[in-house]
Amino acid sequence: MREIVRAARAVGVFILGLAMGASYAAAQGRDVTVSVGERAVVLVVDPDQCELDRNHPSDSRVYDLVERGLAGNNELLMAAADCTQLNAWRSGSRPTLDDFTQVQVGLQFRDQELRGRETETPKEICTALRQQGDSLLSGPVGAVRDRFNQMSDTVKLNETKFIGVVHEEPGGCYASLVQRVRTEQGADKLILCVYAHVVVRGRLLYIYRYTEGESFASLVRLTDLVRKTVQAHLDANR
Repeated sequence: MREIVRAARAVGVFILGLAMGASYAAAQGRDVTVSVGERAVVLVVDPDQCELDRNHPSDSRVYDLVERGLAGNNELLMAAADCTQLNAWRSGSRPTLDDFTQVQVGLQFRDQELRGRETETPKEICTALRQQGDSLLSGPVGAVRDRFNQMSDTVKLNETKFIGVVHEEPGGCYASLVQRVRTEQGADKLILCVYAHVVVRGRLLYIYRYTEGESFASLVRLTDLVRKTVQAHLDANR
């Protein structure tokens, strides 16, 4: 369980640094079927997002960059970005792309059978996360808000801080990271990440969603979006 926690957090930290430098294209389909440990799993592209196209030269370079960073730890199953940001960003009128999603699986858990443990596995992950010294949250909204305010106020440029568990429900464990970055235009941004651990068709997936945001309200909104994404994946794979 601790290996799962470490792998998910390490990958989340790495991917935060990629928010500013990729080029994306919209794919036609809304759902993507992939093989995870020789089992077909349907990945759902959120209604506001468009999948990156591996056949697009810019997108292909992004996949290559991400997958080099994940090598030996996780496999990137799907990546998508906010559809409304794509054209302006690709034409150069929008300096950065701020909202995107990735779905991954840990290599060492890709073949692990977790059918029958859809509730227990995320619960155990949340327990393990809470036992770590930098992620002790008591659970209430006030505790999460205080932790977010502390981390967002103190995180330094190019530093990533782990907020901790921000939500738990039967079948899903949700944690958050925050990083301050500087764009090529010289502006500082706070990038939030909420990621979920969820068992889908017996396979443990990591679902990451990122956005720009300086307020606790942004974290609440992002958590709600990831919860909807998790439910969409569960519904599509019944």
